Amino acid sequence: MRWRVQRWLFRVMIPKLEIEPALWLWGMPLEERLRSSASPGERIRIVRQTRGLTQQAVTQRMRHSTQAVQVSDWESGKTPSAEPWVADLAQALDIDPAWLYWGMARDEALTQTRTLGARLLILRQVRGLSQGGLAAEVKVSRSTISNWEHDLYP
Repeated sequence: MRWRVQRWLFRVMIPKLEIEPALWLWGMPLEERLRSSASPGERIRIVRQTRGLTQQAVTQRMRHSTQAVQVSDWESGKTPSAEPWVADLAQALDIDPAWLYWGMARDEALTQTRTLGARLLILRQVRGLSQGGLAAEVKVSRSTISNWEHDLYP
């Protein structure tokens, strides 16, 4: 019942009142709410609810085959989501993947890191690539990518 009322509010009231959904739900802008959240799973749930989507609706928007139970597990933190899934999920939720990973914009995350390896990790994750996926694109081994991300250079 609660979800029906919430969907009705999203469909009818929020457009009529011309208010950002996050302000309605959380009493603060979406970015502020994401910054104050503790985990990627919590940020996934916040964005999904702010968009007025069910877990099932999110899975239908994703390119990779997924089930609502997987989204539930990601939101609860039972299962961490891998890079390709987060990028796909972010696209389905219409948000930059960096907000789901770190609760901040990509460029902000990049400026807060101190090493090239950490920046490489951020850029790889935002693109939705595994270490093996990036290795294949740049024609090096997965272990080389791992070493670079840990600032280990030959």
